[in-house]
Amino acid sequence: LLQVLCDCPLVGDITQGKADGDVALVVAKELSSQLVDIVLGTLLRERKRFTDWGALLLSKEVRCVQDMMCAIVSGESGRGGRRADDDGDNVAEDDLISTVPILEQFERLSQATTILQLERPADWSTMAYGGVTKGNDLTPAEIQSIMLLRVDFSKEAVASVCAGLRKE
Repeated sequence: LLQVLCDCPLVGDITQGKADGDVALVVAKELSSQLVDIVLGTLLRERKRFTDWGALLLSKEVRCVQDMMCAIVSGESGRGGRRADDDGDNVAEDDLISTVPILEQFERLSQATTILQLERPADWSTMAYGGVTKGNDLTPAEIQSIMLLRVDFSKEAVASVCAGLRKE
């Protein structure tokens, strides 16, 4: 997926500074929204099973895609450089657009990968009540579906945690 995005002429032009920052933001937000919908939808529909190792790999890949979308907005090239303006000078930091809208797009998927990386289902309650998660953008049914993707989580433990989520 990353290679396909890197090879995309539109993404290439944007990362090379050939597009206005506002255009880059709109494109990155739309791409991010679509990518999150595809990945999260696939997780929930396809019911792929995960080990703790598989969850870590998925999380890494999601972060790579997220970083790429943020790089499009922030004006950084895929090689870690700063975007130059028309004169070849580096763009001032004040002129860069915030990546917050991109991070917000990825929040639900980030929560899903966090759930998949838990050592045990009960850890989600601790994280949610302890303020570790920014918000609970996933519904209790989605949380339960995602927890059940882990091969080592028992249905009973997941049901117990999710019953507590529904009472809130």
